[in-house]
Amino acid sequence: MGASHGRVPAARHRDRLSYRGKTLAIANRPARRSGHLASVAIPLAGLLALFLGAFLSDWAYYRTEHIQWINFAAWLNAGAMVLTGIALATSIIAAVFSRRSWRGWWLVVALVAATFVLGLFGAFVHARDAFATMPDGLVLSLLTLAVAIAANWAAFSRGFRGDWR
Repeated sequence: MGASHGRVPAARHRDRLSYRGKTLAIANRPARRSGHLASVAIPLAGLLALFLGAFLSDWAYYRTEHIQWINFAAWLNAGAMVLTGIALATSIIAAVFSRRSWRGWWLVVALVAATFVLGLFGAFVHARDAFATMPDGLVLSLLTLAVAIAANWAAFSRGFRGDWR
Protein backbone atom coordinates (compact mmCIF):
# COMPACT_ATOMS: atom_id res chain seq x y z
CA MET A 1 0.00 0.00 0.00
CA GLY A 2 1.74 3.08 -1.25
CA ALA A 3 0.91 6.72 -0.74
CA SER A 4 -2.45 7.59 0.69
CA HIS A 5 -3.14 10.64 -1.47
CA GLY A 6 -1.08 13.08 0.56
CA ARG A 7 -2.24 11.90 3.96
CA VAL A 8 0.49 11.01 6.40
CA PRO A 9 -0.67 9.10 9.47
CA ALA A 10 0.07 10.73 12.78
CA ALA A 11 2.72 9.02 14.85
CA ARG A 12 1.80 9.03 18.53
CA HIS A 13 4.38 8.96 21.25
CA ARG A 14 3.99 9.20 24.96
CA ASP A 15 4.30 12.96 25.25
CA ARG A 16 4.19 14.34 21.73
CA LEU A 17 2.18 14.12 18.53
CA SER A 18 4.02 14.14 15.17
CA TYR A 19 2.24 14.92 11.93
CA ARG A 20 4.01 15.60 8.64
CA GLY A 21 7.30 16.22 10.35
CA LYS A 22 5.92 18.71 12.89
CA THR A 23 5.84 17.81 16.56
CA LEU A 24 3.27 19.14 19.01
CA ALA A 25 3.47 18.67 22.75
CA ILE A 26 0.45 17.10 24.41
CA ALA A 27 -0.49 16.75 28.04
CA ASN A 28 -0.16 13.41 29.80
CA ARG A 29 -3.01 14.16 32.19
CA PRO A 30 -6.43 12.70 31.51
CA ALA A 31 -9.21 15.20 30.93
CA ARG A 32 -11.54 15.75 33.87
CA ARG A 33 -15.18 15.39 33.07
CA SER A 34 -18.06 15.73 35.46
CA GLY A 35 -21.67 15.20 34.52
CA HIS A 36 -23.15 17.39 37.23
CA LEU A 37 -21.74 20.53 35.60
CA ALA A 38 -23.71 19.88 32.42
CA SER A 39 -26.85 19.21 34.44
CA VAL A 40 -26.53 22.70 35.90
CA ALA A 41 -25.40 24.43 32.70
CA ILE A 42 -28.27 23.36 30.45
CA PRO A 43 -31.13 24.71 32.64
CA LEU A 44 -29.14 27.86 33.41
CA ALA A 45 -28.73 28.68 29.74
CA GLY A 46 -32.38 27.92 29.03
CA LEU A 47 -33.76 30.04 31.85
CA LEU A 48 -31.71 33.01 30.69
CA ALA A 49 -33.31 32.84 27.23
CA LEU A 50 -36.82 32.52 28.66
CA PHE A 51 -36.41 35.39 31.16
CA LEU A 52 -35.01 37.54 28.34
CA GLY A 53 -38.08 36.71 26.25
CA ALA A 54 -40.38 37.56 29.16
CA PHE A 55 -38.67 40.93 29.62
CA LEU A 56 -38.88 41.72 25.90
CA SER A 57 -42.56 40.73 25.88
CA ASP A 58 -43.23 43.01 28.85
CA TRP A 59 -41.39 45.79 27.05
CA ALA A 60 -43.49 45.19 23.92
CA TYR A 61 -46.67 45.37 26.02
CA TYR A 62 -45.46 48.57 27.66
CA ARG A 63 -44.90 50.13 24.23
CA THR A 64 -47.98 48.84 22.37
CA GLU A 65 -50.56 47.82 25.02
CA HIS A 66 -51.55 44.72 23.05
CA ILE A 67 -52.74 42.27 25.68
CA GLN A 68 -51.29 39.24 23.91
CA TRP A 69 -47.77 40.43 24.85
CA ILE A 70 -48.59 40.12 28.55
CA ASN A 71 -49.97 36.61 28.01
CA PHE A 72 -46.81 35.66 26.17
CA ALA A 73 -44.66 37.14 28.97
CA ALA A 74 -46.61 35.17 31.57
CA TRP A 75 -46.06 31.88 29.69
CA LEU A 76 -42.37 32.60 29.17
CA ASN A 77 -42.03 33.41 32.86
CA ALA A 78 -43.76 30.13 33.76
CA GLY A 79 -41.39 28.14 31.55
CA ALA A 80 -38.42 29.97 32.99
CA MET A 81 -39.61 29.12 36.49
CA VAL A 82 -39.63 25.41 35.64
CA LEU A 83 -36.05 25.64 34.41
CA THR A 84 -35.05 27.76 37.41
CA GLY A 85 -36.37 25.08 39.76
CA ILE A 86 -34.40 22.42 37.88
CA ALA A 87 -31.27 24.61 37.92
CA LEU A 88 -31.67 25.26 41.65
CA ALA A 89 -32.07 21.56 42.44
CA THR A 90 -29.14 20.50 40.27
CA SER A 91 -26.86 23.24 41.58
CA ILE A 92 -27.59 22.19 45.16
CA ILE A 93 -26.93 18.55 44.24
CA ALA A 94 -23.72 19.54 42.45
CA ALA A 95 -22.63 21.58 45.47
CA VAL A 96 -23.22 18.69 47.85
CA PHE A 97 -21.61 16.00 45.70
CA SER A 98 -18.85 18.07 44.12
CA ARG A 99 -15.24 17.11 44.70
CA ARG A 100 -14.47 20.75 45.12
CA SER A 101 -15.30 22.72 48.21
CA TRP A 102 -18.75 24.10 48.95
CA ARG A 103 -17.24 27.57 48.82
CA GLY A 104 -17.13 27.41 45.03
CA TRP A 105 -20.83 26.73 44.60
CA TRP A 106 -22.39 29.10 47.12
CA LEU A 107 -22.55 32.05 44.73
CA VAL A 108 -24.30 30.08 41.98
CA VAL A 109 -26.78 28.52 44.42
CA ALA A 110 -27.54 31.92 45.99
CA LEU A 111 -28.03 33.66 42.64
CA VAL A 112 -30.24 30.88 41.26
CA ALA A 113 -32.32 30.98 44.46
CA ALA A 114 -32.67 34.77 44.13
CA THR A 115 -33.71 34.29 40.50
CA PHE A 116 -36.32 31.77 41.62
CA VAL A 117 -37.78 34.14 44.24
CA LEU A 118 -37.88 37.12 41.87
CA GLY A 119 -39.38 34.97 39.10
CA LEU A 120 -42.05 33.71 41.49
CA PHE A 121 -43.02 37.27 42.41
CA GLY A 122 -43.02 38.08 38.69
CA ALA A 123 -45.38 35.16 38.06
CA PHE A 124 -47.73 36.49 40.74
CA VAL A 125 -47.67 39.96 39.14
CA HIS A 126 -48.28 38.52 35.66
CA ALA A 127 -51.29 36.60 37.00
CA ARG A 128 -53.12 39.89 37.53
CA ASP A 129 -55.17 41.71 34.94
CA ALA A 130 -53.16 42.88 31.93
CA PHE A 131 -53.52 46.57 32.71
CA ALA A 132 -52.59 46.00 36.37
CA THR A 133 -49.24 44.42 35.56
CA MET A 134 -47.50 47.61 34.47
CA PRO A 135 -45.03 48.90 35.56
CA ASP A 136 -44.49 46.25 38.25
CA GLY A 137 -44.24 43.38 35.75
CA LEU A 138 -41.66 45.20 33.64
CA VAL A 139 -39.51 46.11 36.65
CA LEU A 140 -39.66 42.58 38.08
CA SER A 141 -38.81 41.10 34.69
CA LEU A 142 -35.80 43.39 34.42
CA LEU A 143 -34.60 42.54 37.94
CA THR A 144 -35.12 38.82 37.35
CA LEU A 145 -33.23 39.01 34.06
CA ALA A 146 -30.35 40.87 35.74
CA VAL A 147 -30.04 38.24 38.49
CA ALA A 148 -30.30 35.43 35.91
CA ILE A 149 -27.46 37.02 33.93
CA ALA A 150 -25.41 37.25 37.13
CA ALA A 151 -26.11 33.57 37.92
CA ASN A 152 -25.02 32.53 34.43
CA TRP A 153 -21.93 34.70 34.63
CA ALA A 154 -20.97 33.24 38.01
CA ALA A 155 -21.48 29.68 36.79
CA PHE A 156 -19.91 29.93 33.35
CA SER A 157 -17.02 32.25 34.16
CA ARG A 158 -15.43 30.09 36.85
CA GLY A 159 -17.40 27.05 37.80
CA PHE A 160 -17.67 25.11 34.59
CA ARG A 161 -14.01 25.63 33.72
CA GLY A 162 -13.04 24.16 37.07
CA ASP A 163 -11.31 27.24 38.50
CA TRP A 164 -13.05 27.12 41.87
CA ARG A 165 -10.71 26.42 44.72
